[in-house]
Amino acid sequence: MKVRGDILRLYQFLHTWSGITTGMLLFIAFFAGALTMFKEPLAHWVKPMHHQSEVSIEQMQSQLDQVLNEQANAKNQIVVNLDANNNHQPHFTWYPDAKGRTLNLEQQAIYGVIDDNSQLQITYSAPTAFSELVDALHRTGGIPGTNDHGYFGVTIMGLVSIAYFLAIVSGVIVLLPTLVKSLFALRTNKGKSRFWLDSHNILGVTSLPFHIVICFTAIVFAFHDDMYDSMKAAIYGDQPMFQRAKPTQTYPLEQLKSISELKDIALSINPNAQVLDMTFRNLTKPNASVMMSVYDETQTMHGAIADHLIVHPYTGKIQFSSIKPGEGGIWKRIVATFFAAHFGSFGGPYIRWIYFALGLAGAFLFYSGNLLWLEKRKTKPTTSEPNPTQSRSWNNLAKLNIGVCLGAIAGIATCMALSKWLLLFFDNINRDYLTLYYVVFMGAVISAFVWGTYKASKGLLMYSGLLCLSIPITSVLAWLFPSMGMVAPEVLSYYWVDAVVLLFAVVFIRQARKLKQPE
Repeated sequence: MKVRGDILRLYQFLHTWSGITTGMLLFIAFFAGALTMFKEPLAHWVKPMHHQSEVSIEQMQSQLDQVLNEQANAKNQIVVNLDANNNHQPHFTWYPDAKGRTLNLEQQAIYGVIDDNSQLQITYSAPTAFSELVDALHRTGGIPGTNDHGYFGVTIMGLVSIAYFLAIVSGVIVLLPTLVKSLFALRTNKGKSRFWLDSHNILGVTSLPFHIVICFTAIVFAFHDDMYDSMKAAIYGDQPMFQRAKPTQTYPLEQLKSISELKDIALSINPNAQVLDMTFRNLTKPNASVMMSVYDETQTMHGAIADHLIVHPYTGKIQFSSIKPGEGGIWKRIVATFFAAHFGSFGGPYIRWIYFALGLAGAFLFYSGNLLWLEKRKTKPTTSEPNPTQSRSWNNLAKLNIGVCLGAIAGIATCMALSKWLLLFFDNINRDYLTLYYVVFMGAVISAFVWGTYKASKGLLMYSGLLCLSIPITSVLAWLFPSMGMVAPEVLSYYWVDAVVLLFAVVFIRQARKLKQPE
C-alpha cells in the first residue's frame, strides 16, 4: 500500500516521540501486568497456609454464626472463602480495624481455619502485600503518591496511554507500505538496527488487537472518575447521578441469609458458575451487603478474577450484578467485554497464560522501540574516528532505558526473593517491600549513569538472574529443612511460580553472559 512521503514522515515522527517518551513507564506496566495474571498464586506463594481438611458448607455456616456472635469486628466485614479447600487459604478472614482489603501496609488480619475436629483455629497476622505491590506497579508504572482519585500514577498512566494510542496508530500507518513484504522477516544478518526493527514490527503487528484493548481500557480506568464528575457538572447539577433510596432499616443477626441461600441466589442467575467467596459488610447497619465472587470461565467476567454479585444479606434482594452482562443491554455487554479483555478474565487458565506471554512481549516491544531510537541515532565509527563520542541525549537515554527497565525487574525480583526469609523474622514485611523496591530501582538507575550501559546491563541482569535462581532454591530448602520455619510448596500453583521464576533466572543469566563490550 502506497502512502505519501510527507505523511509517512509525520507519522514516523509521532510514533518515535510518543514511544520514546512513554516506553519506559509502559515497560514497567506491562512487565508487572504480566505477573498480575497470577496475582493470587503469587500472594499465596509468599505466605501460604498449611494444608486443610475438607469442610462442608454446613460446617462453615456453623463456624460463621459463632464468629459473628463472638467477634464484634467481624460484623463490619468478614470474608468467607468457599474455595478454601482448593487454594489452601483460611476459611474466614476479618480485620480488627475494619478497613477491608484495600492496600494498607500496616493492616492486621484475623484468619479463621476449621481444623480436622471441626473447631475454629484463629490466628492474627499481617496479610502479605507483595502481589498488591506488583499490581500497583502495573497500574502506576511505579510513580508514587496519591491524589483525590487514588494513585497519582494512575492518572499519569492514563496520559501515557493516550500517547500509547498515538504510537499504535502511527506505527501501523508507517508500516503499511512494507506490511505484506516484510511483516514476518526477522533478519539477523543485517545489523542490530534491522534485527531490532524486525522484532519490534513482528511483535507490534501480531499483538495489535491486544494493545488496542489494553490502551483503550487503561484510558477509561484512569479517567472514569473525571468522566463521572464532568457528567455530573454538565447534566445532573445538584441532583444525584444515581437515584437510590437511602436504606434506614437494620435487621437482627438471626435473620441473616445462610451461605447456602445466598449461593442459591447466585446460581439462580448462572447455574454453571462457582461462588468463590462472600464478603459480608456492615451487618448491623442499614447499608448491610454481601458481595459474592462468581466464577465461570465460559463467560466474559467483569472483574479481574470473577464476576461480582451484591445482595442484601437479610432480604436476598439483588443490588448489583455483573453476571451475564448480555441481559443488561448492549452497553453493559460492551463494557463487560472490555473489562474481561483487559483482565484476561475469560477462557480459564489458558487465556491467563496467553495474557502473561503477551504482557512480557509488550514489555519487550517498548524496550526494543527505545533500542531502535538509540541504534538509529548512534554515531557510527569511521576510519578517521574509530571510537566516536555519542551525543549527551543518546547517552542519557541509553542509561535511563537500562536503569529504569532492568531496575524494575531487579526491584521486583529482590522483593520476591527476600519475602520468605524476612517472614522468618518479621510478621509484617509490607513496608520492607516498598523500601526494597525503590532502593534497588533507584540504585539501578544511578548505577547505569555511573557505570555506563554495558557494565550496568551486565550487572543488573546477573543480579536479577541470581535472585530469581534463589527463589526456587529457597522453596527446596523449605521442603528439605522444615525446621527452618519456611512453608514449602504444597499445591500445584506454588510449583508453577517456582518453575516460571527459574525460567526467568535462566534467561537473565544467559543474557548477562552473552552481553559483549561495545566496540
